[in-house]
Amino acid sequence: LDLKFELATPTMVVGKDVEISMFSKTPTIVIPFTTEHGNFVVEANLREKN
Repeated sequence: LDLKFELATPTMVVGKDVEISMFSKTPTIVIPFTTEHGNFVVEANLREKN
């Protein structure tokens, strides 16, 4: 496979009971993490480059 990736600058949102709406039409992978310091998720959007 000849795969190439372009990365965007990460965004971090902190707060209690925060909800974020995604407006992307591309598939999103959500990876949840649980640590002794709290929970967080990493989201990645994947799309085929034309």
